[in-house]
Amino acid sequence: QKTQKEQQKLERKRQKEEREAEKKRLKQIQEVNKIKGNKLEICRELIDDVSNDLSSKSLVDYLRDNPKYNYMTINTFQHDIPNIIKWRRKVTAEWDDELCAFMPIPEKIQDESFLLIYFDVSEFIKLIKDDNLSENINRLRETFINKKLVILIEGYENYCRKRKTQINRNFTDAVRLGIEDHDVEDMETTRVPTKKKKKNYEQEPDLEEVEEKFLWLQIIAKCLIIHTKDFEDTAETIGILSTDIATIPYKNRNCDLNFWVEGQVRVGTGSSDTWLRMLQEIQLVTEPVARGIINIYPTVKSLYDAYKKCLTREEAESLLSFVEVILSFSC
Repeated sequence: QKTQKEQQKLERKRQKEEREAEKKRLKQIQEVNKIKGNKLEICRELIDDVSNDLSSKSLVDYLRDNPKYNYMTINTFQHDIPNIIKWRRKVTAEWDDELCAFMPIPEKIQDESFLLIYFDVSEFIKLIKDDNLSENINRLRETFINKKLVILIEGYENYCRKRKTQINRNFTDAVRLGIEDHDVEDMETTRVPTKKKKKNYEQEPDLEEVEEKFLWLQIIAKCLIIHTKDFEDTAETIGILSTDIATIPYKNRNCDLNFWVEGQVRVGTGSSDTWLRMLQEIQLVTEPVARGIINIYPTVKSLYDAYKKCLTREEAESLLSFVEVILSFSC
């Protein structure tokens, strides 16, 4: 009889532990499926790895000191290839297609598929001039297999402006010389400076050739090209790009029908089903999240009234942050 009581006690203890474990699991599921509307919070998952040569240009300091980007973890590393940035992610949840929701997993570090290569415009033009651009890009593709290359070129717009100004100046000088040829006997003294200018100009590849290289990078090498004006613009652009990369796993969920296409509008079977489908047209709102919202706000008007009662923008932004996700086994 004593043994039976002990077994019953152990069984109750086991059931209690199972209930607590299940409660903890559901709480974790709710946590990883909260509506992620705040990009800054999503950025906590991201790790920016910046090569040492780029970090010496104060890029790391800019990102760490900027409140828009200091949520990210920023590391420096040494690599044989200079001026590169790669990204990693702290993954704590994976998407379950059957449940249409994120499911918690033990934290792991996962490489992102993008690699950024920074070029000052003078370095980029030198690669074209020496006919080394394709070789350089191919070496990057071989070194970083399965990476999507992002080529960031700083100062190209200013370079083009200077080149065009130089072309116009040379043309004006040539016209002026042609006029002066009729009045000046010593033509040699007026032509020598112009020849020097023309020679210096011809040392650079023409703009048409540079544009052809851009096309090669985009179409053949499958690279994304980004232009920036100066170093501050470069740092800001890298911050924005990092934020966009951070949101990719959430953008890919429930974003196929975020625009209207004739003949593809989903129709609800009733007012509740229509409200459910309306919510799912919002990016990042999956079906389990939408069901959680409807559980608290069963109609459009009820949600609208709740937002009207919010006194501050912060209160409105956090209105749905505690919505419980309602899972189902069919999407």
